[in-house]
Amino acid sequence: MATTKNHHWKLRLSIALLMLILAFVGVIVTDIYQDGAWRYWQIISIVYAVLSLTLSFYLKKMGWSKAIWTLWHELFHWIGLMLAIFIISYFVKTGIMGRFQSGLVVLTLLAFATYLAGIYIEATYIPIGVLLGFFAAGTALFQAYIYSVILPLTIVGALIVGWIVYRSRQIE
Repeated sequence: MATTKNHHWKLRLSIALLMLILAFVGVIVTDIYQDGAWRYWQIISIVYAVLSLTLSFYLKKMGWSKAIWTLWHELFHWIGLMLAIFIISYFVKTGIMGRFQSGLVVLTLLAFATYLAGIYIEATYIPIGVLLGFFAAGTALFQAYIYSVILPLTIVGALIVGWIVYRSRQIE
């Protein structure tokens, strides 16, 4: 049983850190190539959904789940995000919104979806969702100081995720 517990926290931590790294890279992409950020955040939304579903599937397959939600609930959660991104894609295609603004909207939606996934599905997603929200606000508000704000936030987010995983490991 100890190795099963080991796998739970290692997989949680790995997925959470990968999500944080992808988010940090996204801020860099948004800063350097603003129009490219639109496509990047679309792809990352799919990657986040796949990572989240993979973790949930693994935890449920191993017989460990504290959440009352099923994989179907989580699947529809992420499908809802994808449908919202599809609507924003239509706005971009018709010229109602620019690519940079749409990228920030998708980032904000991803932050909200990740935060909600943290509340209902896996607690390690809460700080990731909050951090993504800070990234969206930071990208929009602190363009000149983005790296001096975002890098410390990423490190703090990684520490919080590590603490949550460590704490849940002790509770198991």
